[in-house]
Order: sequence, then structure tokens, then C-alpha cells
Amino acid sequence: MTKTSKSSIASIKEKIRETITAYYQGSSKMTKNFQDDDREEAMITLFDLYKDQTEGRSGVDAFLKLDGKTVPFELKTTSQGSVTTVRDFGPDHILKWKNKHWLIGFFIKGREYYKYGSPSMMEKWIKSKEEGAIFTTTRFKKRLQPGKDARNSKRPGKISD
Repeated sequence: MTKTSKSSIASIKEKIRETITAYYQGSSKMTKNFQDDDREEAMITLFDLYKDQTEGRSGVDAFLKLDGKTVPFELKTTSQGSVTTVRDFGPDHILKWKNKHWLIGFFIKGREYYKYGSPSMMEKWIKSKEEGAIFTTTRFKKRLQPGKDARNSKRPGKISD
């Protein structure tokens, strides 16, 4: 994948800013009781994104056509103020996220607002998730492989770190 240029990122930010401004200056408010899929569909419509229907659950959430390029987006929504990543988080998600732009929709108590993150803006956060996954996986594997301490323990079944 190619990196997105600074001018493309500026264009994306400007498009998002224009869309949000137009939305609040004239269009009707979205209802406040959305499910995640409804909120994502609303974001796709609001920001003139499109979904590739051939993409599965592990695919790209949405795309933006901009200056003849196709820009991949990861969409997240929340009604609680915090965003969770995924149910089945693993290394494949890290690879999936690295070159994507992020659009996060907050739908809290009747208010909606949106935050944008370019791949470079999200890099540190993604790296922290990657490091956490490596640490967790390593500890989990270590616990599943009984060593000398586990076999010779006075307590049957004890597996040491």
C-alpha cells in the first residue's frame, strides 16, 4: 500500500469539515437511538463514503473517492464516549488498520460529532495495541506450555510464569 500524501490528508480533512458544517447548517438531525450498523450507515451517507459489498467482516468498512484515488476508512461509533476495537482482536487487525484512515462517530445524549485520524495520526495508538497483543499472546503461550516448575511443583497442575 502507498502512503497517503499530506495534501490528500488535508483534502480529506477539508471534505469532512465541509460535510459536518453543511450537515449542521441545514440537514435534519439524526435520531439519537442508533445501533452500530445504523450509525455506520449514517456516517457513510453523511461523508459521501461507499461500502464495497464484497468485503466481509474482516474487510474495509468504507471508502472515499478523492482526487481519483480510493481512500480506505475504518469506521467506529460509540454512544458511550469510548470506542472499543473488535471482539476477536489479533495480529490480522493490526495489519488491517496500519494504512487506513479512521472516522469515529460519537452519538451521545442526542449530540453527534466526529473525529478523523490519518494513518500517521493513528500510528502510535495502533503500535500500542500491537505491543499489548504481543505481550498478552506471549504470556498466554507461556502459561499453556508447562515447564519444569509445573511438573515438579508441590501443587499439582500449577503452571508458572
